[in-house]
Amino acid sequence: MVLGLHQTDRLEERGRAAGEHHGVTVYAPGLMPGEVERVELEHLGKQRLASARLVEIVSPTPPRRPPARPSPRRS
Repeated sequence: MVLGLHQTDRLEERGRAAGEHHGVTVYAPGLMPGEVERVELEHLGKQRLASARLVEIVSPTPPRRPPARPSPRRS
């Protein structure tokens, strides 16, 4: 099941990003806190914990964005 937009807000000790989605804590690898993404649920546990895989990063964090190209120098 693919979730709608989901935002991660922290990293947990194993390096997975975590965020809340309708009261369920969703863990997904390869994401950074503050990013907005679409994820697909892989497992939903009994304690309102879920693991997911990345489908698409909708809004990357500044460290993930490509650096701005320097403007050409004028003499």
